[in-house]
This record gives sequence, structure tokens and C-alpha cells, in this order.
Amino acid sequence: MFPLLVVWAAAGLGPIAALDLALNPPADGATHFPDGSPSYETLITDAHPQIAAFGGRFLLMLFLDFVLDE
Repeated sequence: MFPLLVVWAAAGLGPIAALDLALNPPADGATHFPDGSPSYETLITDAHPQIAAFGGRFLLMLFLDFVLDE
């Protein structure tokens, strides 16, 4: 479910469009559809820096909570 939310938020698509992209990839494993729009895989790969930054901040918060706990 989380990857669908990421594509929905990062690509500016609606939830139905993100689900449609996930269930209907382009033919022959292409990265883009014939009309030039990116595939689900391309969108989730492009969102990697935002996902990694969020994960890093979350882990930093957990670490700081553990270290600074009174």
C-alpha cells in the first residue's frame, strides 16, 4: 500500500490512476508508455530520494528519542 501512496503523492496522480499504473505496466518491460508517460516503476524509482530522506529522518528521530530519554 505504501508504494501506491508514494506514487500518488510524488507524481501528482490520483489514487485510481496510481493503481491503474501499478496493475497495467507498459508492454515488453519498457520504462515509458507509447504516449510518453512514465511507468509505475519509473515513478517509484524517481521518488527514491524522497523516500530515503523520509526514512533517514524517521530513524534519526528514533535515535534521538532513545539517546535523549530521561
